[in-house]
Amino acid sequence: MAPSLLIDSASSKISYFGTQWQSGFDSSTYGGSFNSCRTDMKPTTPVATSAPTMSLQFTGSAIQFYGQPTDGFKLNYTYDGSRTLQADLNLTPVISGVTGIRLWGIENLTSTSHRVSLIPTGGQPIFDYVVVTPTPSYLNREILVLDDTDSWIKYKGNWTSKSPTQFSGGKSYNDTLRGTNKKGDSFSVQFVGASIAVYGLLNQQSGTLSSNYSVDGGIPVTRVAYNGTQASSPDTWALHQQFFSKVLLPGNHNLTVTVAEVTGSQMFWLDYVTFEGSSSTRLTPPTPTAPQKSSSGSSLTKVIAGIVVTAVVLAVIISCIKKTYGHRIKKMLSAPPPPYIPPAATVVEVPTRPMTPRQPPHLSSLPLYQEPNPAIIQLQREVEALRQENARMYAQPAPHMTTPGFRIPSGHGNPQPFTGLPHPPTTPGFIVDGGGASGAGDRVGAYAPVPTTPTPQPQPQPTFSPNDSHSRTPSTTDPAALQREIDRLREENERMRNRPLSVQQPAVDAGPADAPPPYSDSNYLP
Repeated sequence: MAPSLLIDSASSKISYFGTQWQSGFDSSTYGGSFNSCRTDMKPTTPVATSAPTMSLQFTGSAIQFYGQPTDGFKLNYTYDGSRTLQADLNLTPVISGVTGIRLWGIENLTSTSHRVSLIPTGGQPIFDYVVVTPTPSYLNREILVLDDTDSWIKYKGNWTSKSPTQFSGGKSYNDTLRGTNKKGDSFSVQFVGASIAVYGLLNQQSGTLSSNYSVDGGIPVTRVAYNGTQASSPDTWALHQQFFSKVLLPGNHNLTVTVAEVTGSQMFWLDYVTFEGSSSTRLTPPTPTAPQKSSSGSSLTKVIAGIVVTAVVLAVIISCIKKTYGHRIKKMLSAPPPPYIPPAATVVEVPTRPMTPRQPPHLSSLPLYQEPNPAIIQLQREVEALRQENARMYAQPAPHMTTPGFRIPSGHGNPQPFTGLPHPPTTPGFIVDGGGASGAGDRVGAYAPVPTTPTPQPQPQPTFSPNDSHSRTPSTTDPAALQREIDRLREENERMRNRPLSVQQPAVDAGPADAPPPYSDSNYLP
């Protein structure tokens, strides 16, 4: 019997369309997962197809779908782009709650690539795994399965066959089992591939159960299924349990499984073996080869042999050296040492220019970082503010006052200085008495502005200058020096503010010599 391809329902090779599909997990299913279809549900999105679809492309001559049917289960399918056909399920009666049932399949196909799409139309079926009859040319990186009844598996001891199989949780793969309750019973399988895995069933009986697994004659690996502390429950079965798995280099390998311990009511139940195919895998059993010795044991033997050979070679070399050069070595060791002759004095010219050793930048040029002092920073800021204020005052001309104007009495053309107003106008001009045309009762007439040109007056030069070296930001950190600078700048600021005002008199013609006496406020004020 040739191996088949085993595809899990969660494999990326299977595509699911429609929101009615739901994934789940169960330890009694292959790979621990399954996919169910709720045909009674309506699509939850407008773009979802109304009919849920499960699609798979494969290369082989037959395909079988396994899982768990439910009441009302109906199925349509398409094959290589054909029209939709109704599947003949032949599931009478339907066993509810039991997985591992063959749901549907198609056989007698050409050994080429095919695409099959399943469309559940009734019930809530559960899909667990797919089995494909493969084509010999397409086995690389595929998972191949060997049933316990396959001729590839060689048994030794008292093994019992069980078929058909049906437990509370479902059926075994291909509905067959092989078991033993004898310590030391074993089986082996020869294969060409890149990995190996062993699957079986566990029955929660009383007693202990353990087994050893050896690949290519290596050190066995022990797996304990029950240690005797479990509660006895004879009706509890766990299907698709992985007993052992190992990844290997692609090539020809041999797996040997031995029952290490079995007591009480326990039994070792083998269901199937899987391995990953490689480019050299064939559908016929490989030629049996002698089991390889343990790699660790052979390595230890080689190490010991190498040490012994090395020791012998060294002993022979040392003996030859003693025979050939022994007397010379003794003569050299017994001869007195030669007398000590001090070396001649060497004159070293000292350079006239002293040489100063260079120091690294981080020791000579870079200052050490110090945390800034808030008080020093405040004093430096105050010094800078006073310097800027003094520079601004120095750039402005000294304030001056111009003569506010003159008053021309009634009937006279000579202007008279006007000093009667407590706050004279800022624009110089004249005030004309309105006694002529307006009447004697008018004391003060219209204001006539007269332009004047102020002449700059010499100003006292302060000791502070914006170009002075003190106008820069102070760099000292001495609090006393900063305070002295603040006091000096404050005095200079006060001196600049109290500069004398400069008064400018405009040149105005006062009239002829027979002009009336100068204007007096008493002549006009009531």
